[in-house]
Amino acid sequence: MSLTSFWPQAALEYSTLLSDLSGGNPLVTVPPSADLLALLTIFSRGTHRVLVAEDESDTIHGLVEDYQLLQWFNQHVRLSAMRSTLDD
Repeated sequence: MSLTSFWPQAALEYSTLLSDLSGGNPLVTVPPSADLLALLTIFSRGTHRVLVAEDESDTIHGLVEDYQLLQWFNQHVRLSAMRSTLDD
């Protein structure tokens, strides 16, 4: 087994182990096709981090944190407010 084929599975198992140690914050994984509503639903249950990964290949695409999503909303609300002010 090559290191490149081993790493995604090892990372997934390691992150699952670490998140399960807390008992209250299990690792939640979503596919790359997951939409914003899926993330909001997961975060509304108290989860703080979501792993974006392929189920069949164990390819990890990234990690989304609830704080990052709040920052994204804040940035886009400000841009939207600036656009509406310019349009008036």
